[in-house]
Amino acid sequence: GNIIAFASSVATALYLTVAKRLRPNVDLVLFMFVIFTLASVFLLGYIIALSGQEYNFSFDPNIGLFGWVNSRADRFLLEVYIVVVCNGVGTMGYIAILKYFDPVVVTMVMLMEPIVATLIGLAVGVSTLPGWVTWAGDAVVMFGSIMVILSGSKKTETIDATEALQHFEADAVKKQTLQKVPTY
Repeated sequence: GNIIAFASSVATALYLTVAKRLRPNVDLVLFMFVIFTLASVFLLGYIIALSGQEYNFSFDPNIGLFGWVNSRADRFLLEVYIVVVCNGVGTMGYIAILKYFDPVVVTMVMLMEPIVATLIGLAVGVSTLPGWVTWAGDAVVMFGSIMVILSGSKKTETIDATEALQHFEADAVKKQTLQKVPTY
């Protein structure tokens, strides 16, 4: 379990770092298409090689790899919710805000998901109160998240743009001077 948790944290850090670098240069929809395609390929490999689950290459809704194309009334609303809320707002939202926030801030928000999910589950009556170990773990995660965000907010970078502005103004004056010179 600890090895999987460590590998997951390393993979998430790598994912967010790469996404931060690529996001300004790649359209969000294209980026998400590539991410979901890669995830599908890796999950298919896991199902075939390691899971031990029964599967077949059919359209069977229970064990077929293409069973998701069968429209069933009892699954339709759940599938719409997963696509729109979880993928559209959740995953796509994280990648979209990487354009404006550091990956560390996004990671801290991701770490708060289980805590918020527990509170929402309690509010709607589908979850029970967790044990003291969970509360202690949640407190550690919240404390760590707050510390990271506060330490990042105290770091500011000051850039002196005076020299760049002077060059810009000098170039503008040159262009105006060249435009006023008559040509014969």
